[in-house]
This record gives sequence, C-alpha cells and structure tokens, in this order.
Amino acid sequence: MCPCALRGPPAPCSPCGPGRAARPEAAARRVAARLRRLGDELEQRRKARGRGPSAARRLAAVAGLLCALTPAAALAWLIRRRSL
Repeated sequence: MCPCALRGPPAPCSPCGPGRAARPEAAARRVAARLRRLGDELEQRRKARGRGPSAARRLAAVAGLLCALTPAAALAWLIRRRSL
C-alpha cells in the first residue's frame, strides 16, 4: 500500500510516480495474472489432495457399513440357529 494514501501527498512519491499513474491497466493486468496463478495453484492442490482421501473416504464408508450391519447379521444368525 502506498503511504501517500494515508497522508495525502503534496507531490507524487516514487512508488506512485508518473510512470505508474499513467498505466493503471498494467497494474490491473499484473494483479489479474497473479490471481489467476494463485487460483491455478489452489486448483492443483485441491486435485492432488482429492485423489488420496477418496480411498480413505471409501474405506471409512465400508467400515461404517460393516459396523452397522454386524449386529443385524448376528441377530439373523441367532434367529436361524435357534429355529434349527
């Protein structure tokens, strides 16, 4: 951030000199490119992270199903055994 914005400069400072003030679209393009690179990097991280945990999520889902179905299977086994 330019310190001039805080004090109100009597004359433009070196960071806000005529070269920069004349080309605000260049600064906007630089910011847009920086944001694009950041977005691409975040998307790559999300995709790379998405591959690993999916197997863990599937394993957790299977383990949850097994835990949920075990009492029902045990009950069915006991009923069948008792009816024999």
